[in-house]
Amino acid sequence: MSKQRMRYRWWSALPRNVSQQEFDRLGLLNGGAVATGFLSVICLLFGVLGTPLRTSQELADMEAMSVAEAASYGGEPVDLVKLEGFLLADDASVMPDDDSLEVIQGEIQIVARATGRSEPETTEDSDAVREVLYEWSAEAESVYLSDGDERIALGFNLAKLPTPAAPVPLDQEPEVEKTGDSPRTQRPAAVVYADQVFPLEGDRWGTGYVAVDLERRALPQGQAALVVAGLEPGPEGNQLVDPLGNRLQVFLATEAELQENNRQSRRMLLVLWIPFAIASVLLIRSARRYYRELVEISNQA
Repeated sequence: MSKQRMRYRWWSALPRNVSQQEFDRLGLLNGGAVATGFLSVICLLFGVLGTPLRTSQELADMEAMSVAEAASYGGEPVDLVKLEGFLLADDASVMPDDDSLEVIQGEIQIVARATGRSEPETTEDSDAVREVLYEWSAEAESVYLSDGDERIALGFNLAKLPTPAAPVPLDQEPEVEKTGDSPRTQRPAAVVYADQVFPLEGDRWGTGYVAVDLERRALPQGQAALVVAGLEPGPEGNQLVDPLGNRLQVFLATEAELQENNRQSRRMLLVLWIPFAIASVLLIRSARRYYRELVEISNQA
């Protein structure tokens, strides 16, 4: 007996007696099986090849100097050198929402969005009104790498220093204040954040829901860092410069921390491929079973 196949309508791409939704479900199962199978192979391949460890291996092969050695070096310029220390600046700023946090670079932005609905909405199409309520940024003019005793200046563009996202201080999530006696007549009046009040002026905000987006970034004073840069001696003091070939690297961690993080990433990849593989097999079985169901349906008179 020949193997049955789905019988299609001559005027459409759909099998007979099968709805578009049912046919789309088959495609979704097949696509999910392919996607999870691909992820399984990639995780296993990267884990076996040790891809996450390549950065650690490359760093281990680089010439290393202590901050004290680099600061007192008096020879020819060094094309590439690896140093570990702490990032410091004489003109560090204080985050306006946290007096205890000094930063070399920092940024805060608060944006209010009126969705025009009574419930929160996150899609871009819902942004009937959008207003930047507050912006703050600061950047030190001179930054150096220190080991606690000696220091060496960073002579490259400080914009290349990473400024990671910083968590919002505890109990300081932005809140929306409203006016009105009843939920029906209440209107958003202001956004409160870190003891500061930002009024929502005008009637454009209506009575709908107002979402607040807070972006907060900070490079703290005293951040441990691993810097890969060129070393340039000079009469006014040695400095680390941007080497040719786009090889400047600044990691906000010690080399030991980077190595441990990379080892953990590799271990995770060697574990993650298993659930992805299992999911792929289950989806393949479901797709085959569902395909047989659609074959029977399409072959009905």
